[in-house]
Amino acid sequence: MGQEHKRRKLFINKRYQGRLLAISLLFVLGGCLLFIGIFSAFFSDVLTVSYTENNIQLSQTPAELLKNIVIQNWLIISIAILAVLLLATLLSHRVAGPLYRFERTLELMHQGYLNYTIHLREKDEGQELANKINEFNYQLSLTLRTVANSSAAIGSLIEQAQQLELEEETKEELASLCWSLGAHNRKISRACNSYRLQDKDMSP
Repeated sequence: MGQEHKRRKLFINKRYQGRLLAISLLFVLGGCLLFIGIFSAFFSDVLTVSYTENNIQLSQTPAELLKNIVIQNWLIISIAILAVLLLATLLSHRVAGPLYRFERTLELMHQGYLNYTIHLREKDEGQELANKINEFNYQLSLTLRTVANSSAAIGSLIEQAQQLELEEETKEELASLCWSLGAHNRKISRACNSYRLQDKDMSP
């Protein structure tokens, strides 16, 4: 069972990605507030004289300069904030996508599907974890297949033992033993058959 590499949804885990976007926005706002605080501390005792519409105005330098910066560069500031949010969305997509695939794979493993292989995009996070899960499913499939084959062989041996020509008393004891062995063997067989195993040629 495979899985496509491409993802059509930009928001896979809305809660996680929304939280990351909020943190990124707060980080940007915090940086702006820090800049304003440092800027104001350096120029708190300086006054600025401005001439607007035949009026001369006196104002504190930090407030005047910050106002001019915002008015003259509002478009650049807006684009920068949008760029930060877009970058945060793309980065969160590289984490949220693998997390979704891990959750989906573990859910399928819980249901007995070991033939599900995790495929991540080249730049996604969690490549090593995906490889380890794929390797685990592959090795577990090999082990369960070996157990299933051994169980089938035991079943065949039990049938052969039941057909042996023995004394009546010995035959009854053997029949009881074979019945008990067969009951346990059927449990092993059912446990193995409850899993969907990977093919031998699907080595990760």
